[in-house]
Order: sequence, then C-alpha cells, then structure tokens
Amino acid sequence: MGESNIRKIISIIILSLLCFSTFSSAVSFTNLQLKPVIKANPNQNYTHTVFGGLATAQICGPCNNWSKNIYNVYNSGNYDFQYASMVIFDEYGSILNYEALNWSNSYNITSFPVTIFDGDFQRIVGDNLDQLPGALDACGNRSVPNITANITCTWIENATIDVNISIQNNEDLQYNGRIEAYITEFISRYKTSVGIPYHFGFLDFAFNENISINTNETYTNDIIWNGNEQYNAHGDNYSDIKQNNIHVILVVYNNSNGFVDETVFFTFPNTPPYAPINPYPADGEIDVDLNVNLTWNCSDPDEDNLTYDVYFGTINSPPLVKSNILHQSMTLELFQ
Repeated sequence: MGESNIRKIISIIILSLLCFSTFSSAVSFTNLQLKPVIKANPNQNYTHTVFGGLATAQICGPCNNWSKNIYNVYNSGNYDFQYASMVIFDEYGSILNYEALNWSNSYNITSFPVTIFDGDFQRIVGDNLDQLPGALDACGNRSVPNITANITCTWIENATIDVNISIQNNEDLQYNGRIEAYITEFISRYKTSVGIPYHFGFLDFAFNENISINTNETYTNDIIWNGNEQYNAHGDNYSDIKQNNIHVILVVYNNSNGFVDETVFFTFPNTPPYAPINPYPADGEIDVDLNVNLTWNCSDPDEDNLTYDVYFGTINSPPLVKSNILHQSMTLELFQ
C-alpha cells in the first residue's frame, strides 16, 4: 500500500484595503477566518505599542464592519498597535461579560462600537475607518516614561496558563501605574451580528491592579490563570480554549493621566500535527479487497481540527489522489 500524509491546510490571500498597503495573511480551512500575521517591525517608529480597547456587542449592526476594518488595519502590520474586542452584550442585549462591562463603564461608554486608544488619549466612536490612522499616530507619537515591560506565558494543559510579567522602571522617579493583562482569543467564540467571529475576543483579566516601582527597579509577578474557573455572564467557563488560539496582552497605564505607557503581548506558536499512525491496510499488505475502507489515526498537540491528503501508488513519492479529507478514512474505490 502507498503512504498517507497529513498537513494543516494553509493558503495565502493577498488583499488591498483603501489607502493601506497590501498584505498577506494565512487562512485556516478549519475556521475559515483570517489569522494574524504579526510583523515585528511596523513602519511607524512609535514611542510605544499603542493599545485599543474595542467596546462592542453581538447585537450591534455596525460593530461587524468596524471589527473587520480594525482587524484588517492591524493585520497589515503597518501600525504598531494591539487591541482587544470587549464583547459586552450578547445577540439579545443581555450582559455577556461582566469584566468587559466594568471596563466600558470606566470610560462612560453608552453606544457601540467605541474604541478607546491608549486609555482614552484618543477615541473613535462608530465605524470610522478614516479616523484610525490619525488616532494611532497621535497615540504612538506621545512622549512616555522610560519603562520596559515583558510577558511570557506557559501552557500547563487543561485550559491553564502560567502568566509571568516584569516591568522595569528606567526613570529617576518612582513609577506609579496600573496593569491589565487581557486574555483574548485570536478567533473569538463570540460572533458579530452577521455571524462572523470577532478577533482578539476578550475573555478575562489575568492581571488588573495598581503597581508602584522604585527607580531602576523591576516589578515582577506571576499568576496561574485557569479557564475552568473563569466564567462569563451566562455561566459558561473557558475550559475549551485552545493553546494556539490564545493571545495575551499586557498593558501598563500611568496613574497620573490614565494613558498607556507600554504594551506587550505573548502568543503561543502553532505546532504541527503528529505523523499519522496505524494505517489499515498496513503498508505492503497484499490481496487487499479493492473496496476496502482505508483508515489511519492522527492527532494534533494543539487539538486543532485536521484535514488529510492521501498519496497512493507503487512508486516512491506516490501521486496525490485525494486532498482535504475531513475524516481519518476513505474508500479505495476513490482511486479507480
């Protein structure tokens, strides 16, 4: 018998959006949604990475278009910013996330969508894409204190994450601020009013507290965040989160003005699936019925859904005979 190989299907799409440059993005056939291509060196030489909190709701019509627009600008890599989609209400107008609601109340948000940049240094009300470049530039070109933040995360399995942070004060005076660490999903479990998942959908805060750092000293902290023990307003926990769908954003706010001084993030890499095992019939088996059902076993360390390509033939590097198979089996008659 020939061999069967497996791969996660990834295709490249090139898009052009308004006045922004073209960009390339990966599409997962599993989710049929764009996944981020985060560039390390965006074009702007900002003083810090800007942070945006997107106040939104599943019942909100314009929120779908704004979610798409802000994500496309983010995904272009041309602007140095991070953001979290704070989905506050569900499709019926009921509270979905109390932490997101408390966050929006702190900025007196009464309509959707509203995006708060750098702790309300800039604010965009509604779906106004033309305002986005100016808002990002205004935030990114501010003078900010000289602090250095870092975040690392370790996946402990069973929806549990060890979040480790450090913030170094390089100033001559004590630094007083507040930290928020946003646990988000690349592809959110929450969808817009037209059924498209949000990006960077907020789940919970890993950190949300005040800090004080003496000059030339470093603040460090570590927390175990367990998705099994955190719940949304519907009483659903986050035990089903997947490692490679988690994006954690650490934001440092200045107590004197409430504005953002530093933003850093951590994202888990996507690991490849394991090699297929236990093919049936076995490799080299003879006298096999032509109508036999071919089967194999395979799994993925990130628990992603998989698709399969099957190669079949008597030569080395046999030809591809079937691609994008959703199950771990197929009938031999497909080769005839």
